Amino acid sequence: MRQFLLIGFGMLLGLAITAALFFSQDRLISLWQKNALSASESIIGRQLNPAGDVPAQGFKAIYFESAGSNPVPTKTFEETVDTVAINFGPSPLHDIKPRQFGAYWVGRLKFDKPTIKTFTLDASNAYVKVFVDGKAIKIDEKANILSYDFPAGEHYVEVEFLNRSHTVSFKVTIQDEIILDTYENIASFIKMRDLTQAELYYGGIYESNSRNMSTPVHLPHTNKPIVLWLSSYHATEWEITAPRTISAVILSSFMPGSQIKGADVEKIFYIEEYPVYTPVEECACLSGRYFNCETEKTLIDLANYIKANTGLELEGYAMGYNPAGLDILPYNDAIKDSIKELVAKNEQLKKDCSPEMLKQGTE
Repeated sequence: MRQFLLIGFGMLLGLAITAALFFSQDRLISLWQKNALSASESIIGRQLNPAGDVPAQGFKAIYFESAGSNPVPTKTFEETVDTVAINFGPSPLHDIKPRQFGAYWVGRLKFDKPTIKTFTLDASNAYVKVFVDGKAIKIDEKANILSYDFPAGEHYVEVEFLNRSHTVSFKVTIQDEIILDTYENIASFIKMRDLTQAELYYGGIYESNSRNMSTPVHLPHTNKPIVLWLSSYHATEWEITAPRTISAVILSSFMPGSQIKGADVEKIFYIEEYPVYTPVEECACLSGRYFNCETEKTLIDLANYIKANTGLELEGYAMGYNPAGLDILPYNDAIKDSIKELVAKNEQLKKDCSPEMLKQGTE
């Protein structure tokens, strides 16, 4: 009898531990939502960074697994980073699976005078809290953007993050206030600066491939002025290598927060555009009757769109879903011909992919 009681007790204990492991992240999130974790300070920061250490440059990043009976667990890995960003999955990072991944960042900002900065947030499926000087600030969950007035002096920024997806893609950008431009302003700038003979290059991706959400872009050598158009779905830190000062960068991302660095740029224009990251979509006929094509917009369509809105011809391009980097290639007649061939194949596939053709194939 005693043996059966011990076995039963062991089974119950095992179930309890399993339940604690499984529900611990939900427990932490529930505590957040009920404000059991104080909105006036970062409880995660107090536990994982009790000494309040803040690097002189960049951000201290602490990664932890949000699993176990403790709703605020101990840290698994620590490093100093340039930006608040993390991107990986579906494989674990530092032995932490994406769905159990949590992170905490802390850094300092210093201003000689009162300054307005914009916080932008790119988080697909996660719970996020941002603190300034120990007080939580609310970033609009729909626009994922907030303008914040910093008084002169030194300030501390903390970010808490709990992932809820099978992959991790997260970025907080703190930058100068952004004002969206119009194509009329861009065309006017090009005309006023006598850039009608400039080389225009386009770089388009869905998302970054790197852990800090950066993407290198290498521009070819040219003696002409350069206009660079960079577009992505997720916020991206574009690291540009250019042979000379870039006259203008047209920057867009569906999720806010993209930035550029590494090159001298005279003017940055911010616009809202969905990226084109493949020269032509490879369409498919599913189950012999459902034509599937994510987009029928091609690089040729994009080049025409660029010409109509800037007055410039597309001279070079580089694209990919999540490439390690972009090397600009020439946009020429050979590329156009190959695109037209694939478009013709897609059109034929669309005609063949129909219930009528399926019916004929079964007779």
